Amino acid sequence: LVQVFSNLIRNAMHAVDVAKRRAGEIRVRTTATPERVEVRVSDNGTGIDAKHLPLIFEPTFTTKSVEEGTGLGLSISRRLVR
Repeated sequence: LVQVFSNLIRNAMHAVDVAKRRAGEIRVRTTATPERVEVRVSDNGTGIDAKHLPLIFEPTFTTKSVEEGTGLGLSISRRLVR
């Protein structure tokens, strides 16, 4: 889970940085029920372009430069959570 949260927060940090927000914000919210724990990570960064949504969990898909990322973070995170 450390890897999952690290990937999500790193992506949120990148989105806030790209948006050049003076007051960048990343929120981590949790909700617990007897059956599970739900964790939501949100930010006020650039967001995800609608055309990219079907691709975000595909291995090697990225909108970042080669120096910024490999496109494996969300794919790996999804596999770990499942």
